[in-house]
Amino acid sequence: MNTESIRTQRLTRKDGDCYFYEKPIAVIDGIVGVHYDSGKHIDKLGKLEDIEEELGIDLVTLFKALKSLVYYIDEDGNIVSTSVHLSYNKPTDRFYLEAGYVGSWIQDKEHGYWRTFDLDRYGITWALDRNELKKEGLK
Repeated sequence: MNTESIRTQRLTRKDGDCYFYEKPIAVIDGIVGVHYDSGKHIDKLGKLEDIEEELGIDLVTLFKALKSLVYYIDEDGNIVSTSVHLSYNKPTDRFYLEAGYVGSWIQDKEHGYWRTFDLDRYGITWALDRNELKKEGLK
């Protein structure tokens, strides 16, 4: 998994079964304090961050991709948009986005199977905005 592709930095760190804020969050009377909160909200945030690291993508970006169109560069160098859904391949333990729904599949000419997008390749092979994929020489 490529954690460098996750757009947001972790706010928590895990110590055993507990999550803590990664950075100091308060300065009181000139003393920098670290908020150690093992409450439900920090545990939930830590677990969500663990999921983002495992998937290789920020959950907000993933949710936006599932609700809207994504853009990619096709074999002819054109920027194309398509709808996607989330898929999981159990043998490879891999989540990915798959293009189209029944009746609107896009066949990958090079590989001969349905077009898929690796989650950790956001901004490289696919994006939420066509401007993120601008490339010299596009038609």
